[in-house]
Amino acid sequence: MIRAGRRLLMVLAGLVLAGCVATGPQGAGGATPAQARLSAAELRVTLTDGTTCRVAPALSGRMPACGAGMGFAIRPLTRAALDAMPRAHVRPLIAAGTGAPLAEVVITDPSGIDHVFLSP
Repeated sequence: MIRAGRRLLMVLAGLVLAGCVATGPQGAGGATPAQARLSAAELRVTLTDGTTCRVAPALSGRMPACGAGMGFAIRPLTRAALDAMPRAHVRPLIAAGTGAPLAEVVITDPSGIDHVFLSP
């Protein structure tokens, strides 16, 4: 009887530890990037939990104060890239941008997953 109880306890402990590992470095809630907006003054990333992170724009870098720390890369859109996109996608970007740089923004979360946004 005691052996069966210990086995059950060991199995339960293993499941609890497996659950901790499965949540990854983001921890409980697992906030991920929901939106990225680029302006001449800043890159602003909003996470799914409502947190907003800001950093000075650069071609790439880290956002250590954002969740468990995230990386970013900004890839300015060239005229050729814009011409290759469907017009339905480009018009809202240009209208919303009003002079803001058009770019593809890649946010890499702590588990290594890239989240890609188009942003003015």
